[in-house]
Amino acid sequence: MYLAFFLYFLGCSFLINSLFYFIILLIFQILVHYLILSEERWCIKEFGEEYKKYKKKVRRYI
Repeated sequence: MYLAFFLYFLGCSFLINSLFYFIILLIFQILVHYLILSEERWCIKEFGEEYKKYKKKVRRYI
């Protein structure tokens, strides 16, 4: 989902040819990365070893 948002807004920034929009997108993506890391920590607390096994099989950004 996060990757799809990034690709969509990246395309929009190219379509409107806006450097400002592109910079805002990069800042947003950096913040989303930290959100994803916090979600992973929550999943480890909530699901434990089962989530760790899942995490080994599935990449972070599909």
